[in-house]
Amino acid sequence: MADEEKDAAAQASESEVEPLPEYELDSYEPVEFTIQRTPITDEQVEYALKDFAERNAARYEDTGRKIVGPKENVRMKVWVGKDGKAIDNLCTDDRPYTLGENLMPIEFDRAILGMSVGETRKFKFKAPDFDDPEFKERDFDAEVTMLAITTRVVHELTDEYIKEYLPMYDSLDDLRKMLRTQLSVQQAQMKEQERLGRAVELLSDRFHGSIDDKYYEEARDNLIAQYTQQANAQGMDLEDWIGKQGMDKQQFSMGLMMQIRQILVSGFCLDAWARHYGIEPTEDDIRDIALQAAPQGQADKMLEEAKKDPRQYASLKLAARRMAAGKDLVSKSHITIEGDDPMGSAKPEEAPAEEAPSEE
Repeated sequence: MADEEKDAAAQASESEVEPLPEYELDSYEPVEFTIQRTPITDEQVEYALKDFAERNAARYEDTGRKIVGPKENVRMKVWVGKDGKAIDNLCTDDRPYTLGENLMPIEFDRAILGMSVGETRKFKFKAPDFDDPEFKERDFDAEVTMLAITTRVVHELTDEYIKEYLPMYDSLDDLRKMLRTQLSVQQAQMKEQERLGRAVELLSDRFHGSIDDKYYEEARDNLIAQYTQQANAQGMDLEDWIGKQGMDKQQFSMGLMMQIRQILVSGFCLDAWARHYGIEPTEDDIRDIALQAAPQGQADKMLEEAKKDPRQYASLKLAARRMAAGKDLVSKSHITIEGDDPMGSAKPEEAPAEEAPSEE
């Protein structure tokens, strides 16, 4: 089927999806609110510089010690095989390794514990066989030569260090400027979300009406599924996860219902705003939603599959319409910015806003 036919089929099948209820708002005038200007401080830049050094200026240096202890950082020559054949991705002439971090099975760590620098040791260890459909454990052969016991040293960032090890930066000042720019970009993204959140919150005050229980139930099931997934990812069930958040079941249920109402009202308000101003999502808007929802590199595949499924495509389109309505809402908002201006002006200013179309 050609792409045009697929798209036409998806559009035709939207009639199969149950429409959401439509609500009217008290007003469609722009909302007004104030946000604080928060310039990037030197302290933030220095903290980012310290974090950068932790990640990029750390070197493992020889301690001179001779006997491998628990949780040591080491360098070693490694050969691992099964049935006499080497497993290439585990064999290396010089590999950095840390004991006790589950990088290899515990039997491997126990076998190299107590080795002397310069010693070669042959042994067997058990591990899952990834060539086996059921990943059954089996014996693997290993030969390890201990090269050095090391320690992790974070070097001070200086012009000299940057010239030798980080030549992509001209100097320490150049690195600081790059970090300040990164922080500014991150803050701008956060401020964009803050504007959207404040605008939708104020728009929600104009909502009146009852919401059918089935929408609460659907939203509740989705949220509980998300929280359960988060709990399972941390090795807990939902009940244990709730306790770790400092809540009991009753507090969790009350907070959940408040969150559900906020989500539903915000969505219905954005739907009303989109209808009032005739906002429809573009293909790029829908693809942006797919990019947010799909695993990396899978957005186009997800979008192609969604076009074959009326419910999935309608869900993507709804999210894209609400995203476009949110952007339009913010663009029409009257926003006053207060706080110290790094350019020298501290007086409040109003963000540029589009004129709201007059209602006939």
